[in-house]
Amino acid sequence: MKMKFLNFIWKKIENIFENDFLVLMQITLLNFIPYGISKYFFNKYAERPLYQKILKFLLGEIEFFIFCLGIMIILSLFKEKIKNIILKIIVCISYFTFIVDILLLKNFGALMNAGFFQILLETNQKEGFEFLKMYFNFKIVILMIFLIALNYLIIKIFNRKIDINKFFKIKSFKIIFIIYIIYSIFDFKGMKILSIKRFYTAINGAYTNVKEYKDIGEKFKDNKLTIISNDSKIKNIILVIGESTTRNHMSLYDYSLETNPLLEKINEKNLYKFTDTISPHSHTIAVIKKLMTFYNLESEKEWYKNNNLIDVMKKSGYTTYWFSNQESSGVNGNVAVALGEQSDEIVFSAYRDSDTEIISNYDEEIVNKSVKYIEKENRNFIIYHLMGTHGSYRHRYPKEFNIFENDSNERIGEYDNAVLYNDYVIDKIISNFKDEDSIILYVSDHGEEVYDFRDFAGHAETNISRYMVEIPFLVYTSDRFIENYPEKVESIKNSVNKPYMTDDLIHTILDIADIKTSEFDETRSIINKNFNDKRKRVISGKDYDTELKNKN
Repeated sequence: MKMKFLNFIWKKIENIFENDFLVLMQITLLNFIPYGISKYFFNKYAERPLYQKILKFLLGEIEFFIFCLGIMIILSLFKEKIKNIILKIIVCISYFTFIVDILLLKNFGALMNAGFFQILLETNQKEGFEFLKMYFNFKIVILMIFLIALNYLIIKIFNRKIDINKFFKIKSFKIIFIIYIIYSIFDFKGMKILSIKRFYTAINGAYTNVKEYKDIGEKFKDNKLTIISNDSKIKNIILVIGESTTRNHMSLYDYSLETNPLLEKINEKNLYKFTDTISPHSHTIAVIKKLMTFYNLESEKEWYKNNNLIDVMKKSGYTTYWFSNQESSGVNGNVAVALGEQSDEIVFSAYRDSDTEIISNYDEEIVNKSVKYIEKENRNFIIYHLMGTHGSYRHRYPKEFNIFENDSNERIGEYDNAVLYNDYVIDKIISNFKDEDSIILYVSDHGEEVYDFRDFAGHAETNISRYMVEIPFLVYTSDRFIENYPEKVESIKNSVNKPYMTDDLIHTILDIADIKTSEFDETRSIINKNFNDKRKRVISGKDYDTELKNKN
């Protein structure tokens, strides 16, 4: 019985190689080439030697070839007419997705993803056409020529009958080959390469993401926002949200390596370092919900039922901007995107979802990109949402910032290099606003443990440590700001050593801006004379001051 089954499968394989070998190679090459380029030349293998990239690419293509062969064996069980229709559909879609993938790789360094399709879903017909025109103009003609040439080569090389038995003269080899084909089908690795599957996943993800954060936006509209007083005159208020940066690896906070050479050069009358600030959580989504709204540790209602900072600033006469180097969609990005969508202008460095590995999209790119959007004559509230020192650490900085090495653990050196680059980015933002009436607040969403006292790097509330929540909080005041608001500067200066948790950041920003809403609480503003410095700071059920601070 087993031999009959194996012989039956082998006959199917023989028939595919004799009659459908061209189709097999079209599906394999059109689907794998973009995926292989992305994986082995753009992402985690980007810094490997060329021969390793090519070897990985070829091995991956062989593995995918076997998977595609398995799919064609399954399709051969259908009637010939139905099988041919399905194969033609797969080939046609493969050509289409090949074009889309290659153009996305060229323009955004990513394959088809929900973030790209989300842009098309959110814009009107005219805006969608302009977006496509911007990135898919004459390049599409060049790509079509390339595709025609590629198709010609595929047909020229592979449009022939192949006698598979020439390569498998020993029966046991045939059995091993069949077993591997069956394994490759049920292993499902090939499915993530198959462009039809990726196309469906991206479209479905785009619809889901748009619906999810649009729903959040609709819930924001249900909130009643009451501005009690608005005496704000500050020209530029900038909030920089970092990522996974612990102050324990910053020389500004007495770390042994010089990871903040630029920030340390700034005059102490302009830059204020808060020494005892922590995040309310050790992961981004939970922090952003509290950082950007009146939602805090003591809140009883859902986070979206609290008013958010952007809506407050808009209603107070500020032009609001959200500049992000983080994902533009996905399970990890929808909360931030929903908040960003409340802004007058939301701009991403690239369009990608949470599942897209982030390589070589450095934070300075979004800083540079932001300049052309900011209206100089307006009062501006600007948010930069950076990648900061998020893992993988070595992908957070250009090679010229590869300065520090750690003999005992290379990842520590990579993290310190990421902190060094973050210093450069923050300084760059400061340079852009230092000649105007500006105040810049920099805070990391949460911290990071980097082998500080145990064999662990990362952040997880189930395994919480002080390193995961001890974050930098810096306030930069320009010379013009100091001249215009000396009493505010004095309040900031007198507050730098107070204990603080950033779920109250919205109160501090509004206090600085001289904006009061019905939710504003002066006891939660660290610069206010009535600030409550006795408030308990609890993370994951633990009292930071008694259970985590000064431990390990």
